Amino acid sequence: MTDVDTNRTEHTRHEDDSERPALAPGWSPPPLDISVPHPHRVYDYLLGGKENYQADRDAGRELLAKVPDVVLTVRATQAFIERSITHLAQSGITQFLQVSNAIVAPYSSGQTVSHDVARAVHPDARFVYVAEDPVTIAATRASLTTSQEATQISALQEDFRDPGEFLKHPEVTDTLDLRQPVGVLLFCMLDFIADPGQASRALDTLYQWAPSGSRIALFQMLDWGIEDWTVFSPSILHSMIGAQMTLRTPQQLNDLLARYADQFDPPGLVPATQWHPDGSGPDPDQGDRCALLAAVISKH
Repeated sequence: MTDVDTNRTEHTRHEDDSERPALAPGWSPPPLDISVPHPHRVYDYLLGGKENYQADRDAGRELLAKVPDVVLTVRATQAFIERSITHLAQSGITQFLQVSNAIVAPYSSGQTVSHDVARAVHPDARFVYVAEDPVTIAATRASLTTSQEATQISALQEDFRDPGEFLKHPEVTDTLDLRQPVGVLLFCMLDFIADPGQASRALDTLYQWAPSGSRIALFQMLDWGIEDWTVFSPSILHSMIGAQMTLRTPQQLNDLLARYADQFDPPGLVPATQWHPDGSGPDPDQGDRCALLAAVISKH
Protein backbone atom coordinates (compact mmCIF):
# COMPACT_ATOMS: atom_id res chain seq x y z
CA MET A 1 0.00 0.00 0.00
CA THR A 2 1.38 3.43 -0.95
CA ASP A 3 1.59 6.45 1.36
CA VAL A 4 -1.33 8.08 -0.40
CA ASP A 5 -3.46 4.95 0.06
CA THR A 6 -2.63 4.93 3.76
CA ASN A 7 -3.58 8.58 4.13
CA ARG A 8 -6.79 8.12 2.19
CA THR A 9 -8.20 5.53 4.55
CA GLU A 10 -8.80 8.36 7.02
CA HIS A 11 -11.36 9.98 4.71
CA THR A 12 -14.69 9.01 3.23
CA ARG A 13 -14.40 8.79 -0.54
CA HIS A 14 -16.96 9.98 -3.10
CA GLU A 15 -18.34 6.82 -4.64
CA ASP A 16 -20.83 8.73 -6.80
CA ASP A 17 -19.57 11.76 -8.73
CA SER A 18 -23.10 13.15 -8.85
CA GLU A 19 -22.52 14.05 -5.20
CA ARG A 20 -20.94 17.50 -5.15
CA PRO A 21 -18.27 18.39 -2.61
CA ALA A 22 -19.87 20.11 0.40
CA LEU A 23 -19.34 23.87 0.32
CA ALA A 24 -21.34 26.89 1.44
CA PRO A 25 -25.08 26.29 2.01
CA GLY A 26 -27.12 27.75 -0.82
CA TRP A 27 -24.06 28.20 -3.07
CA SER A 28 -23.94 26.46 -6.42
CA PRO A 29 -20.52 25.94 -7.99
CA PRO A 30 -19.96 27.11 -11.57
CA PRO A 31 -20.28 24.52 -14.32
CA LEU A 32 -17.40 22.08 -14.03
CA ASP A 33 -16.16 19.63 -16.63
CA ILE A 34 -15.58 16.74 -14.26
CA SER A 35 -14.55 14.49 -17.15
CA VAL A 36 -11.21 16.34 -17.27
CA PRO A 37 -8.75 16.22 -14.35
CA HIS A 38 -7.85 19.49 -12.64
CA PRO A 39 -4.41 19.88 -11.02
CA HIS A 40 -5.87 21.14 -7.74
CA ARG A 41 -8.31 18.24 -7.46
CA VAL A 42 -5.57 15.73 -8.39
CA TYR A 43 -3.44 17.29 -5.65
CA ASP A 44 -6.35 16.85 -3.24
CA TYR A 45 -6.65 13.19 -4.25
CA LEU A 46 -2.95 12.61 -3.63
CA LEU A 47 -3.42 14.01 -0.12
CA GLY A 48 -6.31 11.65 0.55
CA GLY A 49 -8.91 14.43 0.32
CA LYS A 50 -12.55 14.30 -0.76
CA GLU A 51 -12.84 17.22 -3.19
CA ASN A 52 -12.14 15.29 -6.41
CA TYR A 53 -13.87 13.31 -9.14
CA GLN A 54 -13.19 10.08 -11.02
CA ALA A 55 -11.09 11.82 -13.70
CA ASP A 56 -8.92 13.35 -10.99
CA ARG A 57 -8.49 10.00 -9.26
CA ASP A 58 -7.56 8.34 -12.54
CA ALA A 59 -4.99 11.05 -13.23
CA GLY A 60 -3.63 10.74 -9.71
CA ARG A 61 -3.18 6.99 -10.09
CA GLU A 62 -1.44 7.51 -13.42
CA LEU A 63 0.94 10.02 -11.84
CA LEU A 64 1.65 7.62 -8.97
CA ALA A 65 2.41 4.82 -11.41
CA LYS A 66 4.92 6.92 -13.36
CA VAL A 67 6.22 9.19 -10.55
CA PRO A 68 5.77 7.36 -7.24
CA ASP A 69 7.60 10.10 -5.33
CA VAL A 70 4.89 12.64 -6.22
CA VAL A 71 3.31 11.72 -2.87
CA LEU A 72 6.45 12.94 -1.10
CA THR A 73 6.24 16.19 -3.05
CA VAL A 74 2.69 16.98 -1.98
CA ARG A 75 3.46 16.01 1.63
CA ALA A 76 6.52 18.27 1.59
CA THR A 77 4.35 21.06 0.18
CA GLN A 78 1.84 20.79 2.99
CA ALA A 79 4.53 20.68 5.67
CA PHE A 80 6.34 23.74 4.27
CA ILE A 81 3.09 25.72 4.19
CA GLU A 82 2.55 25.20 7.91
CA ARG A 83 6.20 25.68 8.90
CA SER A 84 6.63 28.88 6.89
CA ILE A 85 3.43 30.51 8.16
CA THR A 86 4.34 29.60 11.74
CA HIS A 87 7.88 30.92 11.23
CA LEU A 88 6.64 34.24 9.86
CA ALA A 89 4.06 34.62 12.61
CA GLN A 90 6.63 33.87 15.30
CA SER A 91 8.88 36.53 13.77
CA GLY A 92 6.17 39.10 14.53
CA ILE A 93 4.11 39.24 11.33
CA THR A 94 0.39 39.47 12.11
CA GLN A 95 -1.13 39.88 8.62
CA PHE A 96 -0.86 37.76 5.51
CA LEU A 97 -1.63 37.77 1.79
CA GLN A 98 -1.82 34.30 0.22
CA VAL A 99 -1.68 34.24 -3.59
CA SER A 100 -2.21 31.07 -5.63
CA ASN A 101 -4.12 29.42 -8.44
CA ALA A 102 -6.34 27.73 -5.84
CA ILE A 103 -6.35 27.98 -2.07
CA VAL A 104 -4.04 25.38 -0.60
CA ALA A 105 -3.73 24.79 3.12
CA PRO A 106 -1.58 22.68 5.44
CA TYR A 107 -4.05 19.76 5.51
CA SER A 108 -6.70 18.59 3.10
CA SER A 109 -10.47 18.39 3.60
CA GLY A 110 -10.71 21.58 5.63
CA GLN A 111 -9.07 20.18 8.76
CA THR A 112 -6.76 23.19 8.95
CA VAL A 113 -6.57 26.36 6.86
CA SER A 114 -3.68 28.78 6.57
CA HIS A 115 -5.21 31.49 8.72
CA ASP A 116 -5.71 28.99 11.53
CA VAL A 117 -1.96 28.35 11.54
CA ALA A 118 -1.23 32.07 11.82
CA ARG A 119 -3.91 32.51 14.48
CA ALA A 120 -2.39 29.79 16.60
CA VAL A 121 0.41 32.34 17.14
CA HIS A 122 -1.58 35.60 16.81
CA PRO A 123 -5.32 35.05 17.51
CA ASP A 124 -6.29 38.25 15.68
CA ALA A 125 -4.07 37.73 12.62
CA ARG A 126 -5.53 39.19 9.42
CA PHE A 127 -5.56 37.20 6.21
CA VAL A 128 -6.41 37.78 2.55
CA TYR A 129 -6.60 34.89 0.10
CA VAL A 130 -6.40 35.57 -3.63
CA ALA A 131 -6.99 32.73 -6.09
CA GLU A 132 -8.70 32.16 -9.41
CA ASP A 133 -10.48 28.92 -8.51
CA PRO A 134 -14.10 29.72 -7.52
CA VAL A 135 -14.67 26.44 -5.67
CA THR A 136 -11.86 26.91 -3.17
CA ILE A 137 -12.78 30.59 -2.74
CA ALA A 138 -16.36 29.57 -1.87
CA ALA A 139 -15.13 26.87 0.51
CA THR A 140 -12.90 29.37 2.30
CA ARG A 141 -15.68 31.91 2.65
CA ALA A 142 -17.95 29.19 4.01
CA SER A 143 -15.36 28.37 6.68
CA LEU A 144 -15.55 31.89 8.17
CA THR A 145 -17.95 31.17 10.99
CA THR A 146 -17.90 34.37 13.04
CA SER A 147 -18.47 38.04 12.26
CA GLN A 148 -15.00 38.79 13.56
CA GLU A 149 -13.46 36.35 11.11
CA ALA A 150 -15.51 37.89 8.29
CA THR A 151 -13.97 41.31 8.97
CA GLN A 152 -10.42 40.05 9.46
CA ILE A 153 -10.24 37.39 6.73
CA SER A 154 -11.09 37.85 3.05
CA ALA A 155 -11.10 35.54 0.04
CA LEU A 156 -11.03 37.01 -3.46
CA GLN A 157 -11.50 35.33 -6.80
CA GLU A 158 -9.04 37.28 -8.95
CA ASP A 159 -6.35 36.70 -11.58
CA PHE A 160 -3.43 35.76 -9.34
CA ARG A 161 -1.01 36.23 -12.25
CA ASP A 162 -1.67 40.00 -12.32
CA PRO A 163 -1.05 41.33 -8.79
CA GLY A 164 -1.19 44.94 -9.95
CA GLU A 165 -4.97 44.62 -10.25
CA PHE A 166 -5.99 42.71 -7.13
CA LEU A 167 -3.63 44.64 -4.83
CA LYS A 168 -5.93 47.64 -5.33
CA HIS A 169 -9.05 45.70 -4.34
CA PRO A 170 -10.86 47.20 -1.30
CA GLU A 171 -10.82 43.86 0.52
CA VAL A 172 -7.02 43.91 0.33
CA THR A 173 -6.60 47.56 1.26
CA ASP A 174 -9.26 47.44 4.01
CA THR A 175 -8.09 44.17 5.57
CA LEU A 176 -4.33 44.75 5.55
CA ASP A 177 -2.52 47.68 7.19
CA LEU A 178 0.27 48.62 4.82
CA ARG A 179 2.01 50.59 7.55
CA GLN A 180 2.99 47.19 8.98
CA PRO A 181 4.87 44.20 7.49
CA VAL A 182 2.91 41.60 5.55
CA GLY A 183 3.62 37.92 5.14
CA VAL A 184 3.21 37.26 1.40
CA LEU A 185 2.56 33.56 0.78
CA LEU A 186 3.11 32.37 -2.78
CA PHE A 187 1.82 28.82 -2.58
CA CYS A 188 1.01 27.26 -6.00
CA MET A 189 1.62 30.59 -7.71
CA LEU A 190 4.95 30.43 -9.54
CA ASP A 191 4.14 26.82 -10.44
CA PHE A 192 1.12 28.04 -12.44
CA ILE A 193 2.65 30.89 -14.45
CA ALA A 194 4.16 29.46 -17.61
CA ASP A 195 5.87 32.61 -18.90
CA PRO A 196 9.01 33.26 -16.82
CA GLY A 197 8.81 36.96 -17.68
CA GLN A 198 5.27 37.18 -16.32
CA ALA A 199 6.28 35.23 -13.22
CA SER A 200 9.19 37.62 -12.64
CA ARG A 201 6.96 40.68 -13.07
CA ALA A 202 4.33 39.28 -10.69
CA LEU A 203 6.92 38.58 -8.03
CA ASP A 204 8.49 42.02 -8.45
CA THR A 205 5.07 43.72 -8.18
CA LEU A 206 4.36 41.92 -4.90
CA TYR A 207 7.83 42.68 -3.57
CA GLN A 208 7.54 46.38 -4.39
CA TRP A 209 4.04 46.54 -2.85
CA ALA A 210 5.03 44.86 0.42
CA PRO A 211 5.95 47.23 3.28
CA SER A 212 9.45 47.22 4.72
CA GLY A 213 9.95 44.26 7.05
CA SER A 214 7.66 41.99 5.04
CA ARG A 215 8.57 38.41 4.20
CA ILE A 216 7.72 36.43 1.07
CA ALA A 217 7.40 32.65 1.46
CA LEU A 218 7.37 30.65 -1.77
CA PHE A 219 7.91 27.24 -3.25
CA GLN A 220 8.30 25.80 -6.73
CA MET A 221 7.67 22.24 -7.86
CA LEU A 222 10.50 20.84 -9.95
CA ASP A 223 10.33 18.92 -13.20
CA TRP A 224 10.56 15.41 -11.65
CA GLY A 225 13.28 14.56 -14.16
CA ILE A 226 10.73 13.67 -16.83
CA GLU A 227 12.18 14.23 -20.29
CA ASP A 228 9.24 13.02 -22.38
CA TRP A 229 5.86 14.20 -21.09
CA THR A 230 4.05 12.45 -23.93
CA VAL A 231 4.17 9.29 -21.81
CA PHE A 232 1.22 10.78 -19.92
CA SER A 233 -2.35 10.62 -21.15
CA PRO A 234 -3.73 13.54 -23.22
CA SER A 235 -6.15 14.43 -20.40
CA ILE A 236 -3.30 15.05 -17.96
CA LEU A 237 -1.34 17.08 -20.49
CA HIS A 238 -4.44 19.13 -21.40
CA SER A 239 -5.13 19.80 -17.73
CA MET A 240 -1.58 20.94 -17.03
CA ILE A 241 -1.41 23.17 -20.08
CA GLY A 242 -4.81 24.71 -19.38
CA ALA A 243 -3.78 25.62 -15.82
CA GLN A 244 -0.29 26.76 -16.97
CA MET A 245 1.21 24.21 -14.58
CA THR A 246 4.95 24.73 -14.93
CA LEU A 247 7.54 22.43 -13.34
CA ARG A 248 10.87 24.26 -13.47
CA THR A 249 14.42 23.00 -13.11
CA PRO A 250 16.49 24.24 -10.15
CA GLN A 251 18.49 26.44 -12.52
CA GLN A 252 15.35 28.00 -13.99
CA LEU A 253 14.13 28.82 -10.49
CA ASN A 254 17.52 30.25 -9.52
CA ASP A 255 17.37 32.48 -12.60
CA LEU A 256 13.85 33.61 -11.69
CA LEU A 257 14.87 34.51 -8.13
CA ALA A 258 18.39 35.79 -8.86
CA ARG A 259 17.66 39.40 -7.91
CA TYR A 260 16.53 38.30 -4.44
CA ALA A 261 19.36 35.85 -3.70
CA ASP A 262 20.99 38.15 -1.13
CA GLN A 263 17.67 38.55 0.71
CA PHE A 264 16.91 34.88 1.41
CA ASP A 265 16.40 34.03 5.05
CA PRO A 266 18.65 31.16 6.19
CA PRO A 267 18.99 28.46 4.99
CA GLY A 268 18.28 30.05 1.59
CA LEU A 269 16.66 28.43 -1.42
CA VAL A 270 16.73 24.75 -0.47
CA PRO A 271 14.73 21.53 -0.80
CA ALA A 272 11.53 22.17 1.16
CA THR A 273 12.28 19.32 3.56
CA GLN A 274 15.48 21.13 4.61
CA TRP A 275 13.82 24.47 5.33
CA HIS A 276 13.68 24.63 9.15
CA PRO A 277 12.77 20.94 9.55
CA ASP A 278 10.67 20.19 12.62
CA GLY A 279 9.67 16.57 12.12
CA SER A 280 6.67 17.34 9.92
CA GLY A 281 6.44 16.00 6.39
CA PRO A 282 9.10 13.86 4.71
CA ASP A 283 12.52 13.61 6.35
CA PRO A 284 15.15 16.23 5.40
CA ASP A 285 17.26 13.58 3.67
CA GLN A 286 14.38 12.90 1.27
CA GLY A 287 14.69 16.37 -0.27
CA ASP A 288 16.04 15.07 -3.57
CA ARG A 289 12.98 12.84 -3.94
CA CYS A 290 10.45 15.58 -3.11
CA ALA A 291 11.10 17.75 -6.19
CA LEU A 292 10.23 20.94 -4.29
CA LEU A 293 12.41 23.98 -3.57
CA ALA A 294 11.38 26.60 -1.03
CA ALA A 295 12.61 29.90 0.40
CA VAL A 296 11.63 32.99 2.35
CA ILE A 297 12.64 36.42 1.09
CA SER A 298 12.94 39.33 3.53
CA LYS A 299 12.28 42.90 2.39
CA HIS A 300 14.63 45.14 4.32
